[in-house]
Amino acid sequence: AYTAVISACEKGGQWERALLLLQELKISGLVCDARAYNAGMAACARGQFWRRALVLLDEMKQEGIEPDTFSYNAAITACQKTGRWDVALLLLDEMKAAPAPAKHAGTGSEPEPSASTDADNPSPSACDGTNVPRKAAVPNIITFTAAMSACNRAGQWERALGLLDELRVRRLVPNAVTLRVAADACRQGGAAAHAQAIRIEEELQGCIGRLSKPPAGTAEATETTKATEGPVEGGAE
Repeated sequence: AYTAVISACEKGGQWERALLLLQELKISGLVCDARAYNAGMAACARGQFWRRALVLLDEMKQEGIEPDTFSYNAAITACQKTGRWDVALLLLDEMKAAPAPAKHAGTGSEPEPSASTDADNPSPSACDGTNVPRKAAVPNIITFTAAMSACNRAGQWERALGLLDELRVRRLVPNAVTLRVAADACRQGGAAAHAQAIRIEEELQGCIGRLSKPPAGTAEATETTKATEGPVEGGAE
């Protein structure tokens, strides 16, 4: 019951209440599982308590609870919101150093609540469909986007663009939020990043275009097709 209420408070933006409930749960002697810790760290991200998020991450490890991707994403996002790019990159390195898990047919991941579309707030609370079991701490697109944003906040634009290159090497596909963060890094870089800025802007526009295109088979898609095809050749006037 505690875990459900903590998660509900976090989703509802009541991060202070979520952290108080997590503390009550720990004091009560009841089992504090990964979901409770993850909800607490997500609350830390909302409240910009990066130190508290790291404490919870360490407590998980000390209690033998293996942090998963959500856990690290929440901690990295807490660092991103406070400009602690150095800590964010350390956490990312820690994830990359972990053994790669075996892939499963399903995602196995719990849906991460309240996904963000703000380029300056790449929330950890979004399900990206990574095909790994929930216990695996594997960097995904949310991880890299939050780390890139943390670098941007501290003027570390070259590091942000380096992370963009790295996620591509890992065969992750940047989404619109990631590309907006990358575009901001290019603006910080000025002339030095001009060529890359053009490529990223083109990719961003293509991504936005795909998102705005109606799904195939819908009435909206049919009307769009008719409008773009023009009149049928040879028809009666």
